[in-house]
Amino acid sequence: LAIESYVYTERPLYRMGDTVHFKGIVRMFGQNGELYIDPARKANVKISNPEGTEVFNKTFDLRKSGSFAGEFTLAKETMLGSYYLQLTMTPEDDLDRNYGGRNFQVLAYRTPEYKVDISPEKNEYFEGEIPKLSLTGEYYFGAPMSGSEVHWRAISTDYYFNKYTDDWYS
Repeated sequence: LAIESYVYTERPLYRMGDTVHFKGIVRMFGQNGELYIDPARKANVKISNPEGTEVFNKTFDLRKSGSFAGEFTLAKETMLGSYYLQLTMTPEDDLDRNYGGRNFQVLAYRTPEYKVDISPEKNEYFEGEIPKLSLTGEYYFGAPMSGSEVHWRAISTDYYFNKYTDDWYS
């Protein structure tokens, strides 16, 4: 018997007091590779705070599709940082298993004071071309930000996108 699973949250960032919604998918394979759902098996979800302290532990029944869903509400004054959601299956025995886990962040939110827009001179640039961009900024209460200091950083990643033939990218 082999078990593979995947677990995820509906978004990667939360604020104190938010509800974390999560889902998981479990696939069980027999000796001949056939897919099945064992109704005796349950999905156990544990969530640990940034210090590694367990803050949530609950076991879920699997649906007929092999999936499950749950939620966890963060305390209004919870610890900020990276939380870890861990999935295990019960009962645990000598299974060939690949269980899932997922990190999510709990961060403090502060209303932004200003808005910055960047507009390129044209929609596409090719290797070797120098992009020309216009930058505008204003405070949310409407005042311009003329004379403000700007710090910027450009990041490049080598990806290939082919939008002209078969609509695939890597």
